[in-house]
Amino acid sequence: MVEAVVPTIFVHLQKTGGSTLRLIVRRQYAQGEFIGILQPGREAQLAAYVASPEARARVRAIYGHLPFAQMQALPIEARYITVLREPIARVVSHHAFAQRQPSRGVGAFTQDMTLEQFVVSQPAARMVHNLQTRVLSRLDVEEPVTRATLDAAKRNLERHFVVVGITERFDEAVLLMRRVLGWPRWPFYERRNVSPSSVPTAALPADVIASIRERNELDIELYDWAARRFDDVMRASGARARAELVAFRALNSGHGQRLRRAIRRL
Repeated sequence: MVEAVVPTIFVHLQKTGGSTLRLIVRRQYAQGEFIGILQPGREAQLAAYVASPEARARVRAIYGHLPFAQMQALPIEARYITVLREPIARVVSHHAFAQRQPSRGVGAFTQDMTLEQFVVSQPAARMVHNLQTRVLSRLDVEEPVTRATLDAAKRNLERHFVVVGITERFDEAVLLMRRVLGWPRWPFYERRNVSPSSVPTAALPADVIASIRERNELDIELYDWAARRFDDVMRASGARARAELVAFRALNSGHGQRLRRAIRRL
């Protein structure tokens, strides 16, 4: 009998830098060792993976917009990673993305809405109101989010996630993943799927910020909690990790990227 691999599952929270991280993850594994679980047909893709001994012996990484509880319900052992983003900035970015990609997801219903309209609209509610808490807590994202939901999300992050990064410290997060997961390659990247028209949070009207905060109180608390934990982890990582970060940023800069491309052409 072929022994199953314990896969790393990347729970991709929308508009947190996940598209960039997804490409980093893919480069760490050989073709056939990773799978992307995408909508539509997510349930069928997961069922096919679970039912195939060959796939379970081969696949080392799984990624997608995957509610944590849905993955936990599968009869597999796994370890998890994710990245959280400051909730107000995440909502602003999601609105910009919906305007830029009106044919995708919630953009089909909100393409002509202002940010203020987007935040309070029913079509966008599931993607705007405490999204990170919802996805990291339970499967049924249609139910109201309560403090019990927040507690469940924190519990899940503590018990099942080997790395919980934050978007605002993305370089540190991917280097931590490399150390924890034993990635063979440096996690070099160029940012993908960035919303160029996002308005800086500081430039938003006070009433719009208040509206976003009101609908994301639990996400704000979850993010603050996760950011403190991440800060503790990075402080404990020591001088070697800080030196690694300096070197990585130099190599991953625009100049470093051009140098790497030139070396690959030799």
